[in-house]
Amino acid sequence: MGLLGDVVGCWNRFGFGRLKTKLRRLTDRQYLITNNFLVFLCSLYQCVCGVGIVVAFNHNFRSSGSTNSVEERSAGTMMYVIQAVVGGYLVIISILGISAARKVNIVWLIRYYWLSLIAIPMLFLFSVVVLDFKDVLQGWISHRWDRVEFDFLRKYFCENDEIGQSTWDNKCEAPINGGLEYDTTSDWCLAKFNAYDCAVVREKAESRFLTLMGTFMNINGTVGIINMFLLLMSLKLVERTLTLPVIMSSMLDAINWLLLVPVAFCIMTGLFFTQHEQLQVEDAWLKNLFFAGGGSLFCLLCIGIFASREKLRGVLTFYAGCMSLVVVILGFACASSFIFAWQISQIYGVDGAGKVGKVACSSQLYGCCCCENEGNTGVTDDELCPEWSRQEIIHVVEADFKLAGLVAAISCLFAIRATRACWILIHNLRDYKCVYI
Repeated sequence: MGLLGDVVGCWNRFGFGRLKTKLRRLTDRQYLITNNFLVFLCSLYQCVCGVGIVVAFNHNFRSSGSTNSVEERSAGTMMYVIQAVVGGYLVIISILGISAARKVNIVWLIRYYWLSLIAIPMLFLFSVVVLDFKDVLQGWISHRWDRVEFDFLRKYFCENDEIGQSTWDNKCEAPINGGLEYDTTSDWCLAKFNAYDCAVVREKAESRFLTLMGTFMNINGTVGIINMFLLLMSLKLVERTLTLPVIMSSMLDAINWLLLVPVAFCIMTGLFFTQHEQLQVEDAWLKNLFFAGGGSLFCLLCIGIFASREKLRGVLTFYAGCMSLVVVILGFACASSFIFAWQISQIYGVDGAGKVGKVACSSQLYGCCCCENEGNTGVTDDELCPEWSRQEIIHVVEADFKLAGLVAAISCLFAIRATRACWILIHNLRDYKCVYI
């Protein structure tokens, strides 16, 4: 134990022990500055990755023209556009937080508090999507593998043929199931190149890319979750720096403006669910729940802004009661969405009898050839979108319901926060203990 004890003693003295002592001496304001610096690094990584992927996917490596439009080329990169925007927003917020904490600017610290609160649900949604929706990503890539934005990926991942020539712009871009003009990929390959190995060449390159992309998405999701927890720590540090009464003095007014975020999410989710009206599962009422939740939140935020500024206890009590009902509605919508996600997988499984072709057409899945024949005599549901397998369509619909559940959960948390802020203000008005800035 002599030598080991000396080593541990030296480490505690010059290593961890010394660092621990320095950390104990830091104030909450210094912790806030350090925490925001970490947020800055994570956000900068997300922003750079998003911008890099958008630029790369929209760069045309072909020397000739293409039938794919710029609009199509940009649509596939929307998720990374969102990542770049959220990352850039958080970079600005972290700089604001560092500056406000260094100068102890109370007004800007409060603004930083509420602006950070907006970013947390966006980070949460993005992180869950990139971590959990890989099945949807695989279908998205498979049906767009021959498009322009994948040129540089095929150029990198596609192997050369037996005579050393590149396959990225010929065999490796074989259309799925042969495309519109051929019944199978083998028929396409035979007609174009008098060969049968196009499907194998494509599958190898696609598998290599999916493996790398899965790792990249896991890293992005992990960074997003870390960033979200860093922001939550920042909120707590701001509360300790300014004290809770100072935060509460502007809470109800600010939280009502922040309710515009879940209002937009709920309305968009309701509109999005109109494409599922062909499902045998009766989910029309779920769409109406999101419309009701979003509309109610909008009406209540208008009432809340007026009542909080005028300090009307009766109106605030009415607001709190109605907001509690909205919490119940959104909570029910959240639970129902996840239940539907589970039911869709059970009812519309690979061996199920449920019709999904109409859902694929109403969802406007890329590459569906025959949606215009819907309703024609002799056209079956499976013939509406033969390019997409039943399992791929189910993964898309299941992801839709999961995303709706997440939106409902986030909206519910916003409503709970608004209800809590309202009751605190009512309590302060009753006891005449309001604090103003």
